[in-house]
Amino acid sequence: MRYLLGGYGPSRGGSAEGIGLLQAGAVDSPLASGPLGVGDLVVAADSPAWLAWHPSLEVVYATLAGQDAVQAFVRDGEQTFTPLGGPVSVGPDPVHVLALPQALIVARAGDGAIARVAVDESGRPGAVTEWPAADAAASDGDDGSGFASAGADLDL
Repeated sequence: MRYLLGGYGPSRGGSAEGIGLLQAGAVDSPLASGPLGVGDLVVAADSPAWLAWHPSLEVVYATLAGQDAVQAFVRDGEQTFTPLGGPVSVGPDPVHVLALPQALIVARAGDGAIARVAVDESGRPGAVTEWPAADAAASDGDDGSGFASAGADLDL
């Protein structure tokens, strides 16, 4: 079984050169059994800290921690990927990305906000919509539960 592996590069104090390949057991096995090994670099990227596969396309998305952006990479070989467009700025310190069929949802540690990034039919990221972090003390939706409402519907 093969896995893609992200990590911090020099811009974040790490040594990752991009997205790498991790193999657990036999390549064609549906089980992650057998020896664990690090494979080759599949595509160069600056601090691809979090990775997510598109649910139906051969596209993987990475948060680029050193650039405050996300970027798409399309599979162009058995173990190789190519950038699908350039990085898309999503705000300070993106730490998680969820890939949906028509959008990416990006969580940001820098300010606690969420960014929605539109995705076209090829998987290329585009327009960004931001939702600010909810302020529990100032929220009209604070019911004492410890959760606060931002007061806006999120159209995913």
